[in-house]
Amino acid sequence: MRIPRSLFCGGLFIAVMLGLSACTTKRTASGERIYFSGTFAYDRKLRTLDLTVQQAKDRVADYLRAHRADSGPVFIGDHMVIVGDCFVFSPPRKAGVSLMGYYVDGHTGEVRERREGYVTLPVGRK
Repeated sequence: MRIPRSLFCGGLFIAVMLGLSACTTKRTASGERIYFSGTFAYDRKLRTLDLTVQQAKDRVADYLRAHRADSGPVFIGDHMVIVGDCFVFSPPRKAGVSLMGYYVDGHTGEVRERREGYVTLPVGRK
């Protein structure tokens, strides 16, 4: 039996795309899915949330002003991932993405602090 070249190439293309998709999918230790900025999965997830990145960042700034005694500058951190339904703002890392930082629920706007470690960047970012 001979497989047509176009069918073989099409199947190979689909296999590679599914493989790259898997490379951009990671989970936290508790099983929550991590969506990396700059990926199609992140863009799809962002459309399901009620807040924008800027609104989430503003919630963190309000949270810090309310919970800090001094009125100095506020360091929020970078936004590189969504974990579950939460925007994550964390200190920058030279390699990978820190999961330690401020988590803002993308639906309710609730802000929490979490200390989770870090995760490496995915291979197939767009």
